[in-house]
Amino acid sequence: MQKRFLFLAAVATSNVGCMASLTPAGASVRPVTASQKDRDCDFITMVTASEEMGSSSGGDAQSALNKVRNKIAAAGGNAMLIVSTNTATYSTTVVAEALKCTFATDSMPATPSVSDTVSRSGGA
Repeated sequence: MQKRFLFLAAVATSNVGCMASLTPAGASVRPVTASQKDRDCDFITMVTASEEMGSSSGGDAQSALNKVRNKIAAAGGNAMLIVSTNTATYSTTVVAEALKCTFATDSMPATPSVSDTVSRSGGA
């Protein structure tokens, strides 16, 4: 009886903690807003990914999102617009648009360096 219980416990926990990891290319996929998409991006394809029976619903959601980002990178995309997420008791599904975007490097304000801050304040 004890051996059977240990076997069932091992089977029940074998899927726990199996979160999909990001590839280096998947890690570079950026989320965009609808207005950014319309202005700066070209549509590639729709991508769907699911995760189920993970360690938690939050873990399932992160794993599904990692899978989507990896698929978008594999399709040649560098950005995504999340269309929907559906989290049920034991699974999460993410649907996103894979996009190829041109991001303006000068659109973000520069962060001042320590030396800029010191020279502006007159300190040493």
